[in-house]
Amino acid sequence: MTSKDVPEEGFAAQIRKGKEDRLSVQKKTFTKWANSKLASRNLEINDLFEDLKDGVLLLELLEAISEEKLPKPDKGKGLVLFITILSFFSNAKITKRNETK
Repeated sequence: MTSKDVPEEGFAAQIRKGKEDRLSVQKKTFTKWANSKLASRNLEINDLFEDLKDGVLLLELLEAISEEKLPKPDKGKGLVLFITILSFFSNAKITKRNETK
């Protein structure tokens, strides 16, 4: 079937479906990878977006892949958690930059 055989709405729907399929595959692939990293901590991500939303599992994942201990923010302190995660990435970037010099 060519694009000439598909009505305009059908073509747009096919493109949208293709994007949704790719996102689904990426989400599933990342979830499997993250779970392989979290397995040593007896943690698991079931729904990527929901489970990482509060940042707790995200911090666990960052610790698992960096092999560094990150400070645990107070429970319910979303801004502190956000700053902790940003700080981790900033320090990792600086460390990597210094290693390449």
